[in-house]
Amino acid sequence: MLGPIQHISVSPDPLRQQVIPPAPTLPPQPAVAAGQQPLPPSDTGKDQFGRRQQEQSEDAADREARRQLQRLEVMRAYNSAWARLYELQRIAHSAIGVGNGPQAREAAIEAAAMATSIRNMANDLPGLSAGAIDVPAAVDSARSGVGAAMGVVDIASTYPAHPVEDRIAINGARHQVIEAMAGVEAVAVELFAPSGGSIMPAHFDVKT
Repeated sequence: MLGPIQHISVSPDPLRQQVIPPAPTLPPQPAVAAGQQPLPPSDTGKDQFGRRQQEQSEDAADREARRQLQRLEVMRAYNSAWARLYELQRIAHSAIGVGNGPQAREAAIEAAAMATSIRNMANDLPGLSAGAIDVPAAVDSARSGVGAAMGVVDIASTYPAHPVEDRIAINGARHQVIEAMAGVEAVAVELFAPSGGSIMPAHFDVKT
């Protein structure tokens, strides 16, 4: 029969009484200043070249779009002016035919205003992008336009029964058209004379 377990005192193990040092703690990483953030890897030369090519293509497309828009605006303006001038010639002829002097006078005054508008359009030609339009053709159209305006004035002036005030108004329209013609020729000289061309200013006969 087993007797009670006697208390046995065990002498402490000197090895177990050694204090195990804690694991070393790493020092905190120093904070990186905003200006010292690591830079992302730079693009390769191939990527940069491809981006430059894309930017150049986009710039060329933008320039071509601007030229197309300018071409359309100029063509629309000239076509509108031509259409109205031909209509004014028809109106002036009809007015003279039925003896309507005031209507012929009004056609001449409007034609002079159209000539001024054409001169203003010609003034914009030197500022258009290169290749936007056929500039020589545009200058010729401007010359023809102001010539058509003068045709309206000439038709209106053939009415023999104009009162004095109507003849004064028609002569004023004639002078206005002549100024427009001179303005178009000045633009032609500016555009073509520097390249070696020789453009003589047109001679205008002022009829009173």
